[in-house]
Amino acid sequence: PTIPSPKKSKTSAATRALPPPPKTPQELYDQVKKSRDKLFFIAYSHSKDPLITEKTNLKTEYQWYLVRIDLATCEQLEETKTCDKTGRYYVEFYTKSSYDRGVLLPGNPLENGIPSSKMKPRPDSDSRYWLEWH
Repeated sequence: PTIPSPKKSKTSAATRALPPPPKTPQELYDQVKKSRDKLFFIAYSHSKDPLITEKTNLKTEYQWYLVRIDLATCEQLEETKTCDKTGRYYVEFYTKSSYDRGVLLPGNPLENGIPSSKMKPRPDSDSRYWLEWH
């Protein structure tokens, strides 16, 4: 399976240098510890999740997600206690605001007076993200 390339922002390379991707779980852990907000984009496939694949026959397709790594929870859960060695973390998924996806949900007011027929998705770099709840 191929992992999609992240969409390049107009400002990403011009305004800040990104660290090289970590090569080991320890390097990843060090980057997480140094991160102020613990927010990262990850390539994730629901079809690789054993809790989902047991119930469905999904193809392996990776998508990019914005997540926040919760190190305090990692320290408490058996599956993630050794995240510095395994690279397995407890994360919170964030989702793009419906307005920023170009969708006006029923019951929501217009944003900036723009009717739903004229709403367009915003680029990821200009979007707002909310904690995803299920």
